[in-house]
Amino acid sequence: MAPELQLTLLKEALEDPDAGTDCHGFPRKLWNALGGVVFVGVSANCNPPEYNCYPEVPLTALRSVLLERAERSVDTFTPAKAD
Repeated sequence: MAPELQLTLLKEALEDPDAGTDCHGFPRKLWNALGGVVFVGVSANCNPPEYNCYPEVPLTALRSVLLERAERSVDTFTPAKAD
């Protein structure tokens, strides 16, 4: 996956309201979806923040929003420019 696409997906990700924060105060879990895949980003406890991402579907209130986002295609998604 292109770095710009990864950056955009993390920037617009939804914080898991039940996951709390890591040791640096960043969200412990972030959720997003694209191209039929819902994924969770799990904090690597780094500063600046880094997330390891895995396909998964939450059983929380975020589920409906993420399933809607999963219907977006990679072709129509606009990545952010890397800093």
